[in-house]
Amino acid sequence: MGLVECTIDELFRDAVRRFGPKTAMIYGEDVYSWRDLDVLSDIMADRLETKGIRRGDHVGLWGENSVAWIVTFLALQKLGAVSVMLNFNYQRRELVQVMRIGEIYWLCYGNTPAQRKDADLVETAAEKIGEDFKGLIDMREDTLGLQEMLKKSADYAGRPHGRSDCRDTACMLYTTGTTMDPKCVMHSHYSLVNNAILSAERVRMGPDDRICMSQPLFHVFTLAASLLAAIYSGSMLCLLSRFGSEDILSCVQNNKCTILNGVPMNFLTLLSSKAFNRYRTDSLRLSIIGGATVSVTQFEYICQAFPTSHIMKNYGLTEGCNLCNSEFSDSTSAVARTVGRPYPHVEVAIRDPKDGHFLPTGERGEIVARGYSIMKGYFYPKNCEHKVQAIDDEGWLHTGDLGVIDAEGYVTIVGRIKDIIIRGGENISPGEVSREIQRYEPVLDAMVVGAPHPILGEEVIACLMLESPDDYNEQELRSMLSVRLAKYKIPAFFLIYDSFPLKPSGKVDMRALREDVCAKARDLHKCDERYNVIPQSMK
Repeated sequence: MGLVECTIDELFRDAVRRFGPKTAMIYGEDVYSWRDLDVLSDIMADRLETKGIRRGDHVGLWGENSVAWIVTFLALQKLGAVSVMLNFNYQRRELVQVMRIGEIYWLCYGNTPAQRKDADLVETAAEKIGEDFKGLIDMREDTLGLQEMLKKSADYAGRPHGRSDCRDTACMLYTTGTTMDPKCVMHSHYSLVNNAILSAERVRMGPDDRICMSQPLFHVFTLAASLLAAIYSGSMLCLLSRFGSEDILSCVQNNKCTILNGVPMNFLTLLSSKAFNRYRTDSLRLSIIGGATVSVTQFEYICQAFPTSHIMKNYGLTEGCNLCNSEFSDSTSAVARTVGRPYPHVEVAIRDPKDGHFLPTGERGEIVARGYSIMKGYFYPKNCEHKVQAIDDEGWLHTGDLGVIDAEGYVTIVGRIKDIIIRGGENISPGEVSREIQRYEPVLDAMVVGAPHPILGEEVIACLMLESPDDYNEQELRSMLSVRLAKYKIPAFFLIYDSFPLKPSGKVDMRALREDVCAKARDLHKCDERYNVIPQSMK
């Protein structure tokens, strides 16, 4: 099918027109129709507009998955404001950092782990932004009272809000690459809407589907392939704010979910969970794995554990949305060893990372892509001096991933050009973590590397050289990091070295260090039950 000129608000209004009274979302015991979401987002848009939010304003969305999060997102789209998606695991330092990078002067906040420990966190974060900051909006479920809002909305008549052009920036999302600071990715309505439509069409998503929303909404995969794809197709969203194995399994069984998307960690954690055999998953017809690589063996485990579900893979990145996907006609072998073929209207090629020339079929190089789904670019604050160029003059996005394209057009991921740790689908900059560790006075130097982990994909491990070993206390270091880094970035292990292995040039031999770390990690994990990833049903 062809590409459409459409905004997210127009896509949603079309869904309301087509599916109005049909159930759009289940959240715990609460049920919402498409018409309910339209009314609630209209009311929320009025409130935000009254606060002073206008078209083009950067508005942060910081909170765990909730109906209120989605209602606020839709309200911002109706106003033509830019929704800036923030990881709900951020600690205060990280929140302030990304707000400055994205010039976020309005913050809509829900429940987050950091706020549970510090009730004044958003106020102190806002103070650090300074006089440019305009306001905080509480979007917590118990504050908004969505069900009460619906009861009082019988006579509510919605009114027009801000208008957007499909080429306008709709959302900004953060990604962590090899730079220490997060980069702010701008996506247009055009890229997100078309990616959602083609995602839904490719996996045959329809009004009878029920999606277990088990992934955070601040990820581009969840945004495009779940939320917006559901809006296009009229599929029901079964929303989770907690992502534990039993929560997901219970959601699938109780709501008879037909689709479960997730990163490899989610599926492998489900398989190794003692609760796995206590729940039925035979309602699932489709499962899409994205966000990180999965081995052939792990893929086979997942297929055996979910025999009624067609398992597919997806490949994309924040800067490019979804680039490749498996198809229903693909053989099991093709799905196991590749990430599928490019989406319609997306070009994917392999280039030599050294000189940039295009490589022929079967040769390994950097994956580059161009097409409608590629970001508009990175957003930088006015005072930024160092800017990264990820899209070249010919429109090719340089992904940093190494891959191969075979004669049939299937893409296989074989590695990364530069260091980055992908833990449970989350990108982690080793430089950022090591920088925070070195704030701890007893540490002389720190190197952070990723070691293979059968469920998480990679585990974060810190290698330390100590200036004053007698003053070093691991728990003290962990406590310090816990208030500066999101939990998923904190190393699983801290390994102490007298010296790091060096190359003849005097630089740290990262390959030798990584090999040593991986060997030590295997020993440290010998008694770790998480390493038993054989499905419970196969034991």
